[in-house]
Amino acid sequence: MQRETNMKRIFLAIGAAAMMASCADDATMPARGGEGTITIDCNKTNTIIPALGVITRASGDDVTELADIGCTVPAEQRVLVTSLTEGIEYNEVFASPSSFNNIDYNPRLEAGEYMVTIGSAKPLYDWKTPSGDDVTAKEAPTHPQRDELIPQCPEGENLPYLFGKKIVTVEAGDHDKPVVVTMAVINTAVCIEFSDAFRKYFADGATIDLTTKAGNTFTVSYTANERIKRKYFWIRPEEFKVAGTALRQSPSPGIVEATPVTIKEYTIGHVATRTLYTVRFDVENVGGNGLSIEINGTPIETLEQEVELNPNAFDNLIK
Repeated sequence: MQRETNMKRIFLAIGAAAMMASCADDATMPARGGEGTITIDCNKTNTIIPALGVITRASGDDVTELADIGCTVPAEQRVLVTSLTEGIEYNEVFASPSSFNNIDYNPRLEAGEYMVTIGSAKPLYDWKTPSGDDVTAKEAPTHPQRDELIPQCPEGENLPYLFGKKIVTVEAGDHDKPVVVTMAVINTAVCIEFSDAFRKYFADGATIDLTTKAGNTFTVSYTANERIKRKYFWIRPEEFKVAGTALRQSPSPGIVEATPVTIKEYTIGHVATRTLYTVRFDVENVGGNGLSIEINGTPIETLEQEVELNPNAFDNLIK
C-alpha cells in the first residue's frame, strides 16, 4: 500500500453534539436478562456540515467540501441494528435514525452488545470478501472479516457512499442510551488529468479509459482546443487500470498525418477507501523520451514510447 505521504485521503465525517457512549475492549459484559433502549442521534441542527478532506500532511489540513468537487452529499441514512451477543437474535433494518427513535416504537433491546450500522443507500449495499465471496448487508456486522469487506456500491460520477458503524453495550435499565455513529466515505474517487506539456504535444486530442475491477469503464478525453471538465469517478476500493491513445498535431494535414500513440495499460493496485487518486499524464524526457504517470503528484511510472519532443521534428518529415 502506498505511504500516507504519497496519497491524498478523502474523509467525510458526520458528528453530533451528544456524548459518544463507549466501552473498553476488556469491559465486562453485562449479565443476561433485562432490557434497555438506545437512541441514535439524528438532530440535523447538531450535525457538523459534511466535508471532503484532502489530507496531504499528517496534521489533516486542507479540508475541501464535497460541493467543491461537484459532489452531492447523500441524504439517505438507512439503519441496521445487529446483536453481537450469542443467544440474542436481533438483526433489524430501519428506514432512518428517526424511524428507529420513534417514541411509539423505539425497540427495547435485551441486555448485550450490538452494532449500529448506518449507510447512505436504500437498501444498504451488500459486500464481498477480499477473496470474492458474497456477504449480504445483514451478514456483514457479524462476519469474521467485517473490517476487510468491500462495499458493492454503484460506480460512476457523483456517487460517494457514506457508511459508519458503532458498537454499543446495552445494560438492563438503560434508557435512551445515546449512540453517535460517525459516517465516512467508504469508496474511492479517481480523477484523470493531463499536463499542459501533454496537451501541447498531443494537440489533436487524447482518450484515457479508466477500468475498474468491477468491470466498469469510464472515459476521459479531449480534442483540439477543447477545455476539459474535471471529472471524479467514484469506484469500489479495488485496483483499477488506465490506458488509452493520444494524437499529435498533424504536421501537414492531408499530406503527413500524425500517428496515434498508444498509452499502454497501467494498473493501480492496493487502492484505499476515502482516498482521491488523481492520475496525471505528462510528457517528459527521462533517459529517453516517454510518457509519465503521476498519482497525487508522485511519479509512479514512465512509459517508454516513440515520443519526439523536438519541436522541429515534424517540419523535417515533409522536407
